[in-house]
Amino acid sequence: MDNQFSKIKPKPNCQIQQSLGYTIIELLICVGIIGILSSIAIPSFANMVNKSRVSTTANSVLLSLVQARNYAITNRRIVLVCQIDEKASEQCARKRSANTNWSHGWLVYVDLNKNNELDSGDSVISVSTLNKGTSVIFNQRGRLRFFPDGSARSAGFYVCQANSDASRHVRLLYTGRARISDQLGPKQHATCKSKSST
Repeated sequence: MDNQFSKIKPKPNCQIQQSLGYTIIELLICVGIIGILSSIAIPSFANMVNKSRVSTTANSVLLSLVQARNYAITNRRIVLVCQIDEKASEQCARKRSANTNWSHGWLVYVDLNKNNELDSGDSVISVSTLNKGTSVIFNQRGRLRFFPDGSARSAGFYVCQANSDASRHVRLLYTGRARISDQLGPKQHATCKSKSST
């Protein structure tokens, strides 16, 4: 009778055992690689967030202009867009100089008595506010008026952030139509940056 254990070959004494974990060197290399990739990705992500904020704000300005023009045409009324007063969110700002920062937001209203002021008899169509850090510079003096035929004066809004190169230019033609340009010119960008903190 053969012994079934006689067929098993003996194992050599110098066998290498496999490791079930990671060495400290392997862990340090992984942490180093993660750190390098993070240092590359985080500034790129911050730039993407800034561009998104500027783009969203420019789209909000465009939407308000389109809304004001459509209301003026549809209802045959004069519709105004004005900067919100810092202290009273339901009033237009008194300051009417060129290149004013509209960072507190803007109002769209129907000027029923045609006195170019927001009175108790006038109807507010919409109120828009901004996130902090994004600036909207109106390149004209005063308020923006849309007439019953949809026309308005040519004007522009510079949208930028103080800590980013992301910018947009919302252009308004005398016909009342508005469009967005992806970048500001050097002079416009400098104006936007200088007014961003004010």
